[in-house]
Amino acid sequence: METRKPFSSAETREKESTKWHIILLLWGAGILAAMQFAKFSITYDSLINHYTSGPGAMGIALSIVGIVGLFLGSTAGVLVGRIGFKKVLVGSLLLGGILSILQAQTPPLTLLVFSRALEGLSHLGIVVAAPILIVMNSGKSHQAIAMGLWGTFFGVGYAVAGWLGLQFIELFGFQSIYVIHGLAMFTLATVFMLLLKVKRAEVEGFSLRLFITNLPKDLRQVYSNPRTCFPAIIFLFHALIFVALLTFLPKLAGDQKMTDWLTVVLPLVSMAGTFIAGFISQYLLSPKTLAKLSFIGISVCMLLIHIYADSFKVLPILCIGTMLCSGLVQGAAFALIPLMTKNEFEQSNSIGAIAQLGNLGATVGSPLIAMAFAQFMTLGMAAVVIVICGFGIVSAYLARKY
Repeated sequence: METRKPFSSAETREKESTKWHIILLLWGAGILAAMQFAKFSITYDSLINHYTSGPGAMGIALSIVGIVGLFLGSTAGVLVGRIGFKKVLVGSLLLGGILSILQAQTPPLTLLVFSRALEGLSHLGIVVAAPILIVMNSGKSHQAIAMGLWGTFFGVGYAVAGWLGLQFIELFGFQSIYVIHGLAMFTLATVFMLLLKVKRAEVEGFSLRLFITNLPKDLRQVYSNPRTCFPAIIFLFHALIFVALLTFLPKLAGDQKMTDWLTVVLPLVSMAGTFIAGFISQYLLSPKTLAKLSFIGISVCMLLIHIYADSFKVLPILCIGTMLCSGLVQGAAFALIPLMTKNEFEQSNSIGAIAQLGNLGATVGSPLIAMAFAQFMTLGMAAVVIVICGFGIVSAYLARKY
């Protein structure tokens, strides 16, 4: 009698067709996860006015979602693999929908901040489970492309919030964006209940006692296994510079009009790079090679930015080149996951590590580069970015062995 394998083999996965409708819906779940940040960004001033609170409390409410990921990212990766990907995704969407509807009622400030902490758990569940389900619903010939698409979710979420969200806020008040977000999460949760197939990990059940007992060993395995940690390490060096580059590169422009233009264009260029990286990784270059070349590209662009800091004609082109390479690194890091990992458990662990190290990078990198920029302007910023990219190049080079 033939025993059933817990995961499909590489040969079986190659024969599977890519379910693009499910992949696009999972990408939509990622966009809603990004809007868990974006909805508070675009309603920040309205919340301060409503609660008559200083920026400190609202800053905590805005950032606590990411702080949860910083501390629990790898734990979430392990937990999602144990509970089951469909269960976690549907549960996280339902929790996120409930919290958005609660926030629309403008509860007391303490309850609002607490809801944001719970929303951090919802966010983690989505961003860990959804990309694994994308890989599982992709044929081998489309996995890198699908992961490149997934890598754009955060930027698209902010773009959608800025485009549609502000219009709804102007017409119906700032609470309307929370209601719409909550209803969208409920809708997607229902769709996934009907569309997604139950995997073996979700059939066998989950033991909280065993999970807690095995957690230290599982977390060690995440970062001691090169297949799961290298994509996250490469992503860390991307995250260390990404937010800071988006913040400070537009400030180098010669006038306010160019600064405003770069503020809009640079995130879009980065998203384009992430999406293009999926095609490059699938058909042209290994994502390890692409990450290495992209880090080199960022370093060269930053060196030229320092040299041509006073040339306001050349500078915007160099800024665009920098963010294009940054997007390529991000896409390459996501494309590495299905390439390097052996099964869905390893993929879940790797995504959890990316969530953790990505939040660490965004938290540490921005103030580091801000201090260098304040002290030494473009020289300081370029020097820090080039050093960070150097570590990224070494990481991509070492990953070639696996």
